[in-house]
Amino acid sequence: MAGGHLRPEAVETLVVGGEESSKVVLALFQHLLELCPECRRIWQEESARRRSRDSSRLGPGVVERTLSRLGRQGADLERERLEAPELVRELVQAPEAEQRRLLAEDPRLRTWGVCDLLINESYQAVFDDPATAEALAELALSLAERLDPGHYGGPFLADVQALAWAYLANARRVSTDLRGAAEALRRAEALLEAGVGDPLCRAQVLSFKASLLRARRQGEQSQLLLEEVLGIYERLGDLHMVGYTLIQKAYDYRQRGMAAGAVALLKRAIGQVDPARDPRLLLCARHNLVDCMIEVERYDEAEELLAAARPDYAHFGPASWPWLLRWTEGRLAAARERFEEAEQALLEARKGFFEQGLGYDTALISLDLAAIYARRGETHRVRELVQEMVPIFRSQDVHREALAALAMFQQAALRESISLGTVLRYARYLRRAKLEPSLGFEGGS
Repeated sequence: MAGGHLRPEAVETLVVGGEESSKVVLALFQHLLELCPECRRIWQEESARRRSRDSSRLGPGVVERTLSRLGRQGADLERERLEAPELVRELVQAPEAEQRRLLAEDPRLRTWGVCDLLINESYQAVFDDPATAEALAELALSLAERLDPGHYGGPFLADVQALAWAYLANARRVSTDLRGAAEALRRAEALLEAGVGDPLCRAQVLSFKASLLRARRQGEQSQLLLEEVLGIYERLGDLHMVGYTLIQKAYDYRQRGMAAGAVALLKRAIGQVDPARDPRLLLCARHNLVDCMIEVERYDEAEELLAAARPDYAHFGPASWPWLLRWTEGRLAAARERFEEAEQALLEARKGFFEQGLGYDTALISLDLAAIYARRGETHRVRELVQEMVPIFRSQDVHREALAALAMFQQAALRESISLGTVLRYARYLRRAKLEPSLGFEGGS
């Protein structure tokens, strides 16, 4: 199977028969159910009715055996999903040194449901605490490799392991370990070849690969992968994940200096994202749209959208997001030349980020303040801000190019030759350098 569709070698496997036939039939059947809502409805109703009767009436053929197993496994997986939250709570509350021992010794933990929830928890943690996200993904991977292939089936477990590696790659990317992320994705893609051909699994792995390519400044390749991912979700009718992928595409556009194109994509995305399914994702889309509108000077629309989204920052975002809201309000006020209002908002945001230990963002807010002071000709205040920023950046393990750029900025400020254009140039570069560790300063100019 390739992307859920038949390949010639798969047809040959079905004709010849053998152990691999079950795998091909299962993939075909899942493909049918994913693409056809009516078939999915009939299968759910009739399989439930059939399972309530004597199972000995099922014939011995490969199709019947596979469908019967699929029905039993579906019920087992649902039970595991319901049991997982309490088991995961026990696991993550144990000391870190004990967690792997528990996975090895406690049979209650060795279920797909626990593994799936650990993967989901890694995704939820990744932007708030990348180190925790990586640790959760590593636990999920360790567990995925311990699950019983006799119970779950080898191809199914290959997909589970592929996802665990993919989410580990995502956590490593956010932590700027791009080499480690690439290795994890290589393993994920290899496991996909041994899986059941689940298009959703493939879409998730490719989505994370696109994010890694973007971090490596390979935007065109990233966009090609996202087009493939978008096609998968559109064929499956998963509008929420269509919206998620459009947000990723918009992020690529913005990183490549195409903010107007990002605005169009984000507007489409907001119409697709299901707020009940992931309210934080909808908030992210709205926040990114406000940022892009500020860049393209559509200030009235930005203020209207920000006012509508304001209550959600406290309800759905992580702890730092109320301060992110103040940062955005400050940037918007500065763009509209309401400098006193902007200064107050940025000072509050900087204090909030600093108290939460988010040093890089604290320093970036200082650059936005520096732009206000440069507009007012207050070069001594710019110099003070730069002096404060240097130790913060150095404590954040920032790459050499960013530190070199900051040193040049510091020298310009000490000579009191700083201008608004200079501040904006360095701010633009250092903001991008946070997300693109390989970005050289000339690329940010």
